[in-house]
Amino acid sequence: MKLLDCWLPPPGAGAPVGCIATSFTFDQELFEQECLPRFLNRPVTGVDDAVSDALAADEALSEAHVGVLLDQSACRPDPRNLRWDLLAVQVPNALLHAKVVLLHWERFLRVVVGSANMTNAGYRRQAEIAMAFEAHDGTDLPRVVFEGIIDAVTEMVGWVPGTDSGPGPKRRTRETLARMRAFVASLDLPAEPRRGDPRITTALTGPGQPPLFSALAGAWPQSGPPRQAYVMSPYYDENPGQTAAALEGIVAQRGERSITFLMQVDEQSEKRVARASSELATAFNPRADVGFQAFESEDRDRRMHAKGLMLCSDDHLVASFGSSNFTRAGTGIGANPHVELNMVFSVRRDTDAGDLLWRAIPDGKTFDPADADWMSQPDDEVPEAGYQPPPPGFVEALFDPGDHPVLRLIFDAASLPQRWHLAVPGENGATVYDSGQWHADGCPDTVPCPLPRVDGTEARLLHLLQVTWVSAGVEERSWLVVNVTDPAKLPPPEDAAGWSLEDLMAHLGRHHRSHGNALGASTVVSTALEDDPLKRYTSSGFLLQRVRRFADSLASLSDRLQRPAHRIEALRWRLFGPLGPEALARAICDEAARSDEALDGEPAFLLAELALMLSRLDWTAVAAGDLTSAHVAESVAALQVRIREDAEAISTGPALAGYVAAAFAEACP
Repeated sequence: MKLLDCWLPPPGAGAPVGCIATSFTFDQELFEQECLPRFLNRPVTGVDDAVSDALAADEALSEAHVGVLLDQSACRPDPRNLRWDLLAVQVPNALLHAKVVLLHWERFLRVVVGSANMTNAGYRRQAEIAMAFEAHDGTDLPRVVFEGIIDAVTEMVGWVPGTDSGPGPKRRTRETLARMRAFVASLDLPAEPRRGDPRITTALTGPGQPPLFSALAGAWPQSGPPRQAYVMSPYYDENPGQTAAALEGIVAQRGERSITFLMQVDEQSEKRVARASSELATAFNPRADVGFQAFESEDRDRRMHAKGLMLCSDDHLVASFGSSNFTRAGTGIGANPHVELNMVFSVRRDTDAGDLLWRAIPDGKTFDPADADWMSQPDDEVPEAGYQPPPPGFVEALFDPGDHPVLRLIFDAASLPQRWHLAVPGENGATVYDSGQWHADGCPDTVPCPLPRVDGTEARLLHLLQVTWVSAGVEERSWLVVNVTDPAKLPPPEDAAGWSLEDLMAHLGRHHRSHGNALGASTVVSTALEDDPLKRYTSSGFLLQRVRRFADSLASLSDRLQRPAHRIEALRWRLFGPLGPEALARAICDEAARSDEALDGEPAFLLAELALMLSRLDWTAVAAGDLTSAHVAESVAALQVRIREDAEAISTGPALAGYVAAAFAEACP
């Protein structure tokens, strides 16, 4: 199964609810254009309709929370859709190296743990290993499998700077993990594995966590020690003695015992280059039978990136697969262990599950270590040379959107350097705030800053800030991620701002027609709006024709508004977003104020029709997940009042006054 296919919902899964993913390296284009559309089951409007496509993406992201945890060193100043959260993990003197994806739909949870970073290399080119666990009605997997993974990711969130209590990405991510935990609890899952199935546990390594070898030893049964060990890893320490000793400590100490390594070996001209330190061949007790195998692939460009460790006897097998290389930091035995996630399986060898796990580490081509040149390959899972994380004094940057947007900077005064500077990314990026201004303001913990001006105009959005500071007389630079306090308040795409009523109705109708397109459909919907001024004048001059088009818009709104919503953000987007009833009401009022084409009383009539549509929907079916019926009723009632006030401010001709009054009496009793 392709890794990208894991992001697709199975039949009957329901609407997307939440996605949490972790990675060390990260390809944002792959994530936004390949992974997210699959998870969100987002319709494709066509490459020629960029505005509608952007609006569809925004709406889909309003329905489900999406958060990505990356090591701080992997955060780059690429613009992104701020409706998904980017959480920069800062592990002191170590890295977030775990690779896990949790995908939650209404009736389905899929968890994928493995070795692949979220990059094109990890998802398309390299040899990786991944395990998918699925929770739904009728699943046979024990509850503890899912709870263990959710617990591990919750621990990782603890390494993200910032507060859990206020609005922001940490609280949203913890809430999403809590929803996943509640979904698992709602299922009738077994407490123990079926006979013949493996016992599966989660092994989280990192600061304060036990090493991977402890998890393997703990999963081994009491009946005799393991006598074979198999290691699959692309990277090794230059001095592997400590990891070798840790592995030898959990295999048989007497009698026959063997240790086999599967590694990347490059054939260069007439020589074979084993991608590890030469000390690996001599790091073990001479009494142990240590062998080496070269990873084989028909594609010479396909390199091994999978990671696994297996212990065997004649009767039993214990294996771990996940993100850990065979290094001190990867296995958790070093002074600065990386945050890693591995799944540990314990099973009898004579079962179907045992046979499947046995084949998870493939056979390679055996080679004599004396016939190879040994040279460690450059580790692509370390920060770039010269990288420095931002000082811990820069806790968080939160963009607070709305009518008066501000950037909220949160500091830990005790951990700030003496001189520092925050700016818009770029060689000549505008200054946002600096240490001089901070001292002049009295060294506050939280600073609300106006958005900086870029090219003479106020920036609409910021994705990252460039941090510059002086350490030991040397100027250092890094990045500070910007997230959003309330994504529902984010502005629409620039091309969607200030739409006329005609444009908004056209896009609503187009959005309605394209919404059912399956993912990957080749349908292309033209974005061309009616540009013949005579036709526009004629169509807007006749109430009946306008009402017909307006009715199509209300049908689109009705379909979207009545779907179950799991989050308050989803409801806010539907009601107050650029394709919602508030936007439609605002467009009606704007046209009434600036145009003399409408018939007398027509704007009030359209507002009354909008209010009636809202009043006749079954809003009780909308509340789902964390969203209560009270939330829904309160939001809709507030919107209805505003629409009525808008209508009352518009003159209504005698021909329509009675109807408008009766309509609002029904809609807003």
